[in-house]
Amino acid sequence: MLQAATAFSEQGAHNEIIRLGIKAQKSGANGVFVWCFTDPAVDILREVIDVPVVGAFAPAVLTANAIAQRYAIVTALLSVIPIYIKLSRELGVSSNIVSIREIGMPVLEMDDKALLLKNLVEQSIEAIKEGAQAIVLGCTGMLGVAKELQRKLAELKKPAPVVDPTEAALVMLQGLIRQKITQSRLAYCPAGTKCHV
Repeated sequence: MLQAATAFSEQGAHNEIIRLGIKAQKSGANGVFVWCFTDPAVDILREVIDVPVVGAFAPAVLTANAIAQRYAIVTALLSVIPIYIKLSRELGVSSNIVSIREIGMPVLEMDDKALLLKNLVEQSIEAIKEGAQAIVLGCTGMLGVAKELQRKLAELKKPAPVVDPTEAALVMLQGLIRQKITQSRLAYCPAGTKCHV
């Protein structure tokens, strides 16, 4: 599991993720999970290593797609919403996303689980009012609150399933490993090689 560091620049984070992904494969890893909902360097890593690579965004929203027709992403900060809009367009799920809402909490403040849960409940209820049938947690830093959020929503007569992006990504990665499949070389062509299209 590789975590995008928020302390250095986006390019610096990408370089470090790529370095760690290559190192993981050389060390015998069967797959790589980039532990960030913005999926930094995922496409690049898919080109340079042979084991399957997943980020958190696609597994989470595709899980929501499997259980609901319309869903919302509830994320940490306003600043990441444009990234999620871009990723949802690329994945072809924009029309299924009712809204992308933010709780105004940076990752480093998410240790306060009570406040995190309170903010998630508030924004999830608003998303449900807008037509969301499921909630996707839009930050891997929200680890460990999905079940409690789902329980609280059910108590409030808003029984929406809640997708934890880390769990969704790890389940998808395990599935790829068990099926012995990895990223297509028709889609992710390593530098210096000829890919057939």
